[in-house]
Amino acid sequence: MDASPHAWFGAETTNLHLAIDDASGHILGAYFDKREHKSQK
Repeated sequence: MDASPHAWFGAETTNLHLAIDDASGHILGAYFDKREHKSQK
């Protein structure tokens, strides 16, 4: 799982989280969130 912070949808920064299969390079799942880590408040 990896996250990439960027202003994807305008001025507010959101994080794109991706789960990528190491062997095939296929994206297994993806979602956007305001936080990069679940432990952040």
